[in-house]
Amino acid sequence: MISAVLVFNNNGQPRLVKFYSQIDISLQQRLLKQIFSLVSNRPASACNFLPLPPLLAGSNSWNTSDADEPITLLYRHYATLYFIVISDSLESPLGLLDLIQVFVQALDQLFENVCELDLIFNFETLHATLEEMVVGGCVVETDLNKIVACVRESEKVLKKGHGMRPGGSGSSGVGGIGRGGFMGGDLGIAFITWIEGWVCSSNGGEEEEEEEEEEEEEEEEEEEEEEEEERRRRRMEARNNERDITN
Repeated sequence: MISAVLVFNNNGQPRLVKFYSQIDISLQQRLLKQIFSLVSNRPASACNFLPLPPLLAGSNSWNTSDADEPITLLYRHYATLYFIVISDSLESPLGLLDLIQVFVQALDQLFENVCELDLIFNFETLHATLEEMVVGGCVVETDLNKIVACVRESEKVLKKGHGMRPGGSGSSGVGGIGRGGFMGGDLGIAFITWIEGWVCSSNGGEEEEEEEEEEEEEEEEEEEEEEEEERRRRRMEARNNERDITN
């Protein structure tokens, strides 16, 4: 069973943190720091298998039985990202390395040459891809084409559902909607409704200002025309008076 899947950048900032086994929250941050310290200090020529960090070695921090205790920590380094998997003795280490490779290839196809910024601004797709592959710590799918197709189909369903009922909790797919995301349920509907109302009111205010400016310009033009007409009338009167005097 897989205990955790982690993704760090070269600076130790987590881009994906997914635990499948229970662990005290107070230990998670310390554990993440220890794991990154291990992988970041590994030379490029070293193997991909790591010793357990001090918090896991010889302790039952995961609140599991001895048979399910995580004993394997392996990783792969791609450009600016570390992909890390922690598992128990029942999982094949070589199989987990292949799992990481499939995970990265799936992201690469979904984002077309994936980079760290893709994971930051599209974290929902990142989580959706992992969920297609691992459920409850068990590997359920490793076929690259199926994984990519399922995630893309989920995105299509999400876009259609979002247009009908934004933030709906009944749809499954990408984007924090229907997967326990912060935009799910009635809270998401209320938030999006408020945003839409605010945008509409902002646009309405801008339109009113534009209309007022147009009206002011029209009034100024009318006043200028009236003044010009008045000047013409006075010139005509002055000419007529000159003719009368001459005659």
